[in-house]
Amino acid sequence: MLISFISSSSVPSGALSMISTPGIPEGAPVATLTLLLLLLLRDFLPLSKYWENMVKVSLNMGIIPLLFSFGASIVLKFVELF
Repeated sequence: MLISFISSSSVPSGALSMISTPGIPEGAPVATLTLLLLLLLRDFLPLSKYWENMVKVSLNMGIIPLLFSFGASIVLKFVELF
């Protein structure tokens, strides 16, 4: 019974195609907001008594990849204009 249900609900071959449009990914605004939040934390946490080298390293581990993705989204937006 299960096999007949699976075979009857399958998509005919050749009818399914995936098309991806180039551009900025949907998560780019979330990554930008997260980057801004981490940069603000990096500016304000040294004023706290909890600031240690470990906190700085942890924030840098989050900031650096987000900087790359932010730069890539800026480049994609620039390319999209031309």
